[in-house]
Amino acid sequence: MAIDRIDWHWDGVTDAVLDDEHWERAGAHIGYYIEWAFNKGWANPDVHSAEDIQDVLNSNINGLQYLMEYCDAKFLDDDLNEEGKRFTSYAYHKYVEDFEKITGHKMYTKNYNRQDLQAVSKYLDEIYENYLNNPQQIQAKNESRNAINEKILSSKLSQIVLITFVLVIFAVMIYGIVLAFTLI
Repeated sequence: MAIDRIDWHWDGVTDAVLDDEHWERAGAHIGYYIEWAFNKGWANPDVHSAEDIQDVLNSNINGLQYLMEYCDAKFLDDDLNEEGKRFTSYAYHKYVEDFEKITGHKMYTKNYNRQDLQAVSKYLDEIYENYLNNPQQIQAKNESRNAINEKILSSKLSQIVLITFVLVIFAVMIYGIVLAFTLI
């Protein structure tokens, strides 16, 4: 499942820039998170090679370059190990919401840079520390999220049942019409 994708943010870049820079601005926030998470040891070794992960850890490439070159511009939950997935489900949305506060500028207005990476890393380290020190809060948030997901699933299942019922009635009506014309 996708956590975030650069194409979801494409329209957020409103400056007239070249395509390469457009991609960079649309995906910088994802790249910062990936680089921070990989430095936490959360890269999924079943998905990413040790050499590729090491390139990020050694700063041979940054998180955005990794996202573009190895992840097809999509940050998926499979990119992370279990610990990374748990924390990301807890913190990623808040991180994106707080991005302007963290970096001091609006999202999509600057290219990937070390200063923003440091600010994001500091913020995420603080959130992670809070996460580790408040397991009850985390459990309550996850239970709330699970309840919402169950409601959404239930609603979708109800819609599927209704659509199926309507299609069956429609099919019966068509069958009746066809049968009536064949008897005439």
